[in-house]
Amino acid sequence: MKEKKWHNYFNTMRNKYNMRVSPNKPLVIFLQSKEIAKNNNEDLEKTVEHFTKKYNCMAILKQNEVSFIFENAEYIINEINNDKTYKTHDIISIFSQYFFEYYNNINNKTIYWNGKCYTILKEKINSYIKYKKGNLYINGNKINTQEYIKGNIIVKNQNEKELENYFNLKMFEDLLN
Repeated sequence: MKEKKWHNYFNTMRNKYNMRVSPNKPLVIFLQSKEIAKNNNEDLEKTVEHFTKKYNCMAILKQNEVSFIFENAEYIINEINNDKTYKTHDIISIFSQYFFEYYNNINNKTIYWNGKCYTILKEKINSYIKYKKGNLYINGNKINTQEYIKGNIIVKNQNEKELENYFNLKMFEDLLN
C-alpha cells in the first residue's frame, strides 16, 4: 500500500510543473541554439521550410532561433504524440527531437536546441509575429512578413497548403455594396 502512495506522490510532483496546453488555441514551439554561426542560416532555413510544410504551420526565423506557430494545436499533438497528451514537456521533447535530427542530418554536425512550448490566443498571432521580428514561413514558403500582417497575403486553406496574394478588399468596401 505504501508503494502506491509514493508512486502517486511522484506522479503528482512530475505533473505539477508540466502544464497542459489547450487543443483549441494556437500552440507556439520555440527553439533556440547558441551554436549557430550568424552567416550560416541556409540549413536552418531548409529545416524551417521542411517543418512548416510537413506540419502545416507558420514559423518565424531569426539568426539562432525559430518559433513555430500551430493554429491547430490538436493536429500537431496528434501527429507527434501517440498518447495524445497535451502536456508541454511531452510536446516539446518529441518535437525538438524531430527538429534536432532533421537539422543535424542536413547540417552534418551536432547542434543542440533549447525549447519551450505554450499556447497563445488566436488574435495574438500577428502581435507575436511583430514581436519576434524575423523571417516568416508558412507551409514551406518564405513570405513577406509586413504584407502578411497587413492582410495582403492569406493562407487559402489549411488542407490545401497554398498561399494566395490578393488586394485587400477592405479598402474598397464602399464600392462593393
